[in-house]
Parts: sequence; C-alpha cells; structure tokens
Amino acid sequence: MESVKDVIKLKIPARGEYLSLIRLTASSIAAKMGFNIDDIDDVKVSVGEACTSIIESLNPKEESEFKIEYVVSEDSLDIEIKSKVRSEREETEEIDEDAMELASLLEDGLGIMIIQSLMDDVDISKSEEGEMEIKMTKSKKDE
Repeated sequence: MESVKDVIKLKIPARGEYLSLIRLTASSIAAKMGFNIDDIDDVKVSVGEACTSIIESLNPKEESEFKIEYVVSEDSLDIEIKSKVRSEREETEEIDEDAMELASLLEDGLGIMIIQSLMDDVDISKSEEGEMEIKMTKSKKDE
C-alpha cells in the first residue's frame, strides 16, 4: 500500500472565472510529481471538465463552491471534487432535485466520457445532503 505524502486542499467559488486556477493547480501538482506532459494534460483537462460540468448544472441564482482535495502519493494523484449548492431554503427542506440529478447528468454527458478516457479511475456520487462528489485517480506509468 502506498503512503500519502501530501494532501492539498482548495476551497474556491464554483464560478467559471476560477477554472483556470483550478486547472493550473492540478497541472502544477502533477508536474511536481513527475508525470509526463501527456499525463499532466490529462489531469488538467479532467479537472476542468469535472468543474465545468458542475458549474453548468448549477442554478445561477444560488451560490456554490468547490472543495477540491489533491492527494499526492508516491505512484498516483487522487483528486476529489465536492460541490454543494447553497440555497436560501430552510435546512430541513428537501434537496433541490436538479442538484440531486447531477451525478446522472455527468454520467450521461460528454464531460464524464472525456474524464473516464483520460483518468485511470473515476467515481461520481452524491450525498443525502446534496453534495456532489467526483473522485478521479491518475497513476504514474513506469517509463
């Protein structure tokens, strides 16, 4: 079992103007880990696609944020992206159906197909609280 070296956490508004920062962070971490240029691009594109898919599914009248965790191991980079739509509704009120359907939208969309083709492992889930979670892994190849 490989040991975790570092965990880098980023909490940022889920808005398009921050996508370049999210992609740059992902590609910088992958480069520092020693991934080749093609794998660095795969990581950057996958993170961008995941975040773009989430942004496109959000209600523009509601605020949301990304919580991104980059887990650096000796042989792989695990990325976990979480986003929860913040609503003005009561906390006890049922979760917005649009937010709950994000996982199925991602699974049916072109974005998830791109991510699955570029990353070694991809998992999309949603919590009962409506928090969407995309986990992806890129493993270093022996060269």
